Amino acid sequence: MSANKFYHSKWFIIIVILIIIFFLYQIWHDYYNQADLRQEIMHLKDQMVLYDDEQTALIDTLSYVQSRDFIEIEARSKLNMRKPGEQIIIVSSDDDIQNVLQGRDQTMINTNNEQSNLKRWWSYFWPQ
Repeated sequence: MSANKFYHSKWFIIIVILIIIFFLYQIWHDYYNQADLRQEIMHLKDQMVLYDDEQTALIDTLSYVQSRDFIEIEARSKLNMRKPGEQIIIVSSDDDIQNVLQGRDQTMINTNNEQSNLKRWWSYFWPQ
């Protein structure tokens, strides 16, 4: 069989068609895998944006927790600390609240009759 006859034979055409089908299958398979990879990349980018937002929120929270305001609030609420010169009033029950309010009301009634309006406002905001 000569080489020229082989190229025109039925077997050569079948082999070429099989090779073309194989390459087309590989191209289709690669394209399908690339589509999956593109979709996964988009999903990962979305997750990255969410994690960046979460990281920003955590950094903000950390900076607040390390601030003097937070430390002061925690010291006051959990350790019962106070600033120098500050007075703290501790009320233990509803009866104590009523007694304190009645005493304040009585003081206000007594001072209201004797003082001008300006003095009453002054004593309301800055009691002595």
